[in-house]
Amino acid sequence: MAACNGAKKTQDSTAQQEVPKSKEVAKADPPQVAQAPEKPEGALTPTPPNETPRYTKSLPDSLFVSIERTPCFGRCPTYKLMVFQSGYATLHVKNWVESLENGKYETRISKAEMDQIRQRIEAVAYYKLPNEFDGPITDIPSTFTAANINGRKKSVKNRYDAPVKLQEYEKFLDGLLLKRSDWKPMPPREPQD
Repeated sequence: MAACNGAKKTQDSTAQQEVPKSKEVAKADPPQVAQAPEKPEGALTPTPPNETPRYTKSLPDSLFVSIERTPCFGRCPTYKLMVFQSGYATLHVKNWVESLENGKYETRISKAEMDQIRQRIEAVAYYKLPNEFDGPITDIPSTFTAANINGRKKSVKNRYDAPVKLQEYEKFLDGLLLKRSDWKPMPPREPQD
């Protein structure tokens, strides 16, 4: 038993001797760590290796355009599609969207496609449209569009009696964005604590 106690004292005294050495190390200048370059606004950042691989938008990245179609009593396509200033796009399919199952998807759109959208917004004079087109009728879906071009924000509700140019803009967005073949399912998010 005395041998065990002696061994313990030796370990304790060794530990006590190491403490001052660590204090000396702490006084020395810390090693220089290279700083990662700053990411451009809206850049995608990889998820840490111990998590499910996916990319998340770094902030700030604001809405560029969106289109949402609401349900009706029949088989109306029901979804919400959002494109952000970085080109990152999300799609939440709720019902009846051709070639896509219900769920959440993501993709990237090109600068050229974003330019096409800008040109179409200008061509339909989107910012001069009234905020709402509605009427006293039931069982028709609504389409909500929004745009944020150079800080100018506008949203329009189209439920009934909208001008042809707005309807054509909505169809343009559907054709350019909704019918893409590169939508990837979004991985499920883990609940936040």
